[in-house]
Amino acid sequence: MAARTLPLTALALLLGCPTSGDPDPDPTPAPAFDEALTDDLLDALEGAVDDAPAHGCVVALVRGDGATWTAASGTDGPDGAALGVDQEFGIASITKTYTAGLVLELVDDGVIALEDTLEDWMPGVHPRAADITVEMLLVQTAGLPGALGTSEAQADPSRTWTEDELFALVADDPLVHEPGADWGYSNTHYMLLARIAQAAGGAPWRQLMQERLLDPLGLAATRVPAIGEGWGDVTGYWGDDPYPDATRTQPESIGGAGNMISTALDVARWGQARFGGGLHSEATTELQTSITEPLQPGIEYGLGLMVLDTAGGDDIGHNGALGGFATWVGHRPDADVTLSLLCNAWGANPTNVGYPLGLAQDDLWEVME
Repeated sequence: MAARTLPLTALALLLGCPTSGDPDPDPTPAPAFDEALTDDLLDALEGAVDDAPAHGCVVALVRGDGATWTAASGTDGPDGAALGVDQEFGIASITKTYTAGLVLELVDDGVIALEDTLEDWMPGVHPRAADITVEMLLVQTAGLPGALGTSEAQADPSRTWTEDELFALVADDPLVHEPGADWGYSNTHYMLLARIAQAAGGAPWRQLMQERLLDPLGLAATRVPAIGEGWGDVTGYWGDDPYPDATRTQPESIGGAGNMISTALDVARWGQARFGGGLHSEATTELQTSITEPLQPGIEYGLGLMVLDTAGGDDIGHNGALGGFATWVGHRPDADVTLSLLCNAWGANPTNVGYPLGLAQDDLWEVME
């Protein structure tokens, strides 16, 4: 086959040399979602919010090719201002996906092994620490009770508890079940994982989150509140009435289980990286959805994530509910799209904190499928 000669312009580009002439008059447009689709999605969001417990929700989509879309519907409270797409929310237990992501980054580095025990990294923190592994903490099978659910913590819900104080509240309590024998959701598991990451990474875990995850991914609108900072200027959080500050859990008291603040677009960007394979090694990305425990038919819990079996294929993500906020982020591998939904109410009594997941599946994804 005869050799081909590159055009001078192409050769100059390869060599990094300047070229003469006008810029390309017809550059390739940036990736974007179809406008008709996003119009339909906005209609679906507005209709869903009208019927949902929330006064307002913000949705964001991120696709693997870089396309993004955000929209908001509703207000920041009864008779409040219209929600904007850039408003901050407490993302609640979606935080667990970041804490797990940090731990798995340290696994990729060879610093932490899933088989390591709690005793290896936090000696003396619990009488059964030698029987509890990092994997059990990630997949929520360690059996540790929730510290914030104890009578002591419930008696003063707005107190700023330190992590050590909370660990001490459950140190002498019996396990909910034997390590690895069953599944049971506990914020204590993820508060401990944050401390394991801190011990393994050699820096405060808030600093590690910033340096290892948020900065490299360009998530400038996402933050882990500093100790003593409180929630800051997040959007309104409502039930039938304003969610009372007197019962609002402080960031320090939930730690790596639920204390992060972000926007819908940043959460969707995070979900695309974490669940879509852009963050971890290929082997670790596969592990995070192959080591799972069943929650209920069609839903399993993996390494800091949920795997839903839906009509449109797997949906990999996590929900959250804390301090009046209800949230969801999910990634569809078949479509290579991540959707986040942040809403500002739990709903009437009894509370319905799971509605963002249902809204995402039944209203928004239905439009995209």
